[in-house]
Amino acid sequence: MPRSFANDPAPWKVLSSEYVSRKFWYTVRREQVQLPNGTVIPEYWINEYRPWVNVVAVTERDEVLMVRQYRHGSGTIHFEIPAGTTDAEDTDIESAGRRELLEETGYGGGRWSPLMTLSANPALQNNLTFIAGQQANPDAQSAARIANRQAVVDLIQQRRQVAGCTANVAANNGQAAAAPGNSGNAPGNSGNAPGKAQAPGQQKKQEQPAAGDQAASGAVGEDVCPGSTVTLSGEGGAPAASSNQFPAGTKLKVTNLDNSKSTTVEVTSVSGSCTLLNNAAFEEVREPGKFLIRRARIERVG
Repeated sequence: MPRSFANDPAPWKVLSSEYVSRKFWYTVRREQVQLPNGTVIPEYWINEYRPWVNVVAVTERDEVLMVRQYRHGSGTIHFEIPAGTTDAEDTDIESAGRRELLEETGYGGGRWSPLMTLSANPALQNNLTFIAGQQANPDAQSAARIANRQAVVDLIQQRRQVAGCTANVAANNGQAAAAPGNSGNAPGNSGNAPGKAQAPGQQKKQEQPAAGDQAASGAVGEDVCPGSTVTLSGEGGAPAASSNQFPAGTKLKVTNLDNSKSTTVEVTSVSGSCTLLNNAAFEEVREPGKFLIRRARIERVG
C-alpha cells in the first residue's frame, strides 16, 4: 500500500460503475465519478489487468538478457527485458518471473531479488508492475539477445536525462540486487556461479543487439532503415527525433509515403527505434487520427 500523508488530496466519489468487457486479456469498466470540487465526469474508463512482472537477468559475464519482439499495438519491433503477465497457476510474483524468463530466453535458476514495485499507469489501470532481478528453447516470436550491462545502463541513463531525472545510475560491477543465475549444473559446466544466469550446457550467445550502440552506416543522401515504421515519442518541444541508430546532431528527412508529407529533423536523443519523432515533428507528417506511419522513407541528409 502507498504511504499516506496529512495533506493528501481527497479520493474521487464513484457514482456508478459497470463492466463493459470482462475477458482475461481485456477487462474494462466505465464509471461516473465526482471530483472533490463537485465536478462530475460522466464517463471515466478504467482498464483492469493482472499484475505484470519484468526481469533484469544478468549472466556470469555481467551481461543483460534482452528479447526482441514484435509488438502489434505499435506495429514495431523492440528490444525489451523479459516480461509478461502473471498466470492463475503462478504461486507468487517470483514464480511468474522465473516462468517468463525461461519461456522467453531459456535462462533460469540463480539468485533472485525484488527490485521495485510500481504502477505502470495508475490514472487508467488498476494493476501493479513488479521488477525482479535474476535457455529451454526460445519461442518463435522472440529471440534472446545479450548486451553489455554498462551499455544498457548508459542507454537507461540517456533516457532518464531526457525525462528530467537527475540521479546517476551505474552498472555497479555486478553488485546490483537481483543478479540472476543457474542453480543447477549442466553438462560441461565446471560449477555454479551464484547470481548469474546461465543457459543449459553453458551454451551462450555472444550476439550483440542490432540496435542501441552503433551509429547507422548510411551516408548522407542515402535512404536508411528500410522497412521501418515511424511513430511518436510523446515528447514536446520543437520538431526533433530520437534514434538508436544515429548520433545526436544527425539530420533525417522522414517522408510519409501514404500522404507524401515530409519533415526534416535533427536527432537529439536516444530511443529504441531507428527514428522516433516527437509530437511536433509527427504532426507535420501524420495522417488524421493515426499514430503510426507504416510506409515511411527515412533519408540521412546531414
